Amino acid sequence: MKKGRFFVIEAIDGAGKTTAIKMVKSKLEQRFRSCVITHEPQEDRPAGIVFYEAIRNPDSRLSMLQKQEFCVRDRLVHIENFIRPQLDKGQIVLCDRYMMSTFAHGIFGASEAELWKLHQEIIDDKLIIPDSTFVLDVTVEEAQRRLATKGKLLDQLEKSREGQERTR
Repeated sequence: MKKGRFFVIEAIDGAGKTTAIKMVKSKLEQRFRSCVITHEPQEDRPAGIVFYEAIRNPDSRLSMLQKQEFCVRDRLVHIENFIRPQLDKGQIVLCDRYMMSTFAHGIFGASEAELWKLHQEIIDDKLIIPDSTFVLDVTVEEAQRRLATKGKLLDQLEKSREGQERTR
């Protein structure tokens, strides 16, 4: 049984997740106790590396379902090596993206049933359900404007206006 609390912020790229999560962390630490921030997928873990390489490469031969499988594999490592241990120590864990993102992006080539099956086969009973998930909603135009001002190199998921609209 977890001792800490687990909160997730979901949104399309450029919606302000990073800014929001830092503000929430600051407020929680002023009123309660320390918090840790994390995100998914992570670029320094094997499955996350494969995922990011695939979405940044327009010639990638991986299907969307295969890409999302790497996200789910990354999530298992994240749960086992970071989220669960932090919760067991009583920490408040704030996560930038989690399961909803897998489903939101995965619908571009996989069914909801296939995405659930990935979670069942890979994570099964190790899955941690967040205490709360907050969804930030901004227009695609605003999100793209914000991304452009950052000078961020956009991946396949971020470049597509239609894709961002469907994800949103």
